[in-house]
Amino acid sequence: MLHPWIERRDFRIPARLIVRVVLGDGRSLLGKAEDLSLGGMKLRLHERCPPDTGLTVLLNPPGAALRLAAVSRWTLPADIQLREYFCGIRFAPLDPEQYRRLRAFVFEQSRPWVERRDGEIFSGN
Repeated sequence: MLHPWIERRDFRIPARLIVRVVLGDGRSLLGKAEDLSLGGMKLRLHERCPPDTGLTVLLNPPGAALRLAAVSRWTLPADIQLREYFCGIRFAPLDPEQYRRLRAFVFEQSRPWVERRDGEIFSGN
């Protein structure tokens, strides 16, 4: 089920963030966020995360850590030699405070590469 404030296809921004992922069995992994949206993110992990696996993602925006429940949607090999995998995750429904903080964090992460001209969003390259 999607959060009522989030469209199915959320605007994603490129990201280069280190995140901690806690799997349902309690194991903790460090990973890299490759992209980020209000609905989820694409992670690069050193372990497969099978679809429909429940997990918790810990982000570190300014202030306090943001702890978000999520579920993996898909997994693909990223780099076979390094044993890295991409994992697409979808955030569980967010409470209003989580949504506010995540929205501020996504906006802040997007500033270096997105500009607005005449109401359009485009890459600032």
